[in-house]
Amino acid sequence: MTDAVKKLKDLGDGSYADVVSTVDWPGQWDYLENTYSGTNLTQTVYKIGGSGGTIIGTLTMTYDASSNLLTVTRS
Repeated sequence: MTDAVKKLKDLGDGSYADVVSTVDWPGQWDYLENTYSGTNLTQTVYKIGGSGGTIIGTLTMTYDASSNLLTVTRS
């Protein structure tokens, strides 16, 4: 689970709802950490605050037996 930021969403009727979501992380990170299985990139973790900082997003990749990329999941 990524660290989250609490935001308020304007419901348009004068009220607000709490919304918990990840930071809009494309372009907001200052450090990334890659994990490989052989030559296949299997995970990229995006952080704010350097290598020991807060995780703001993760990409997880899966491959078939021939090393073809099958899925990319953002969390």
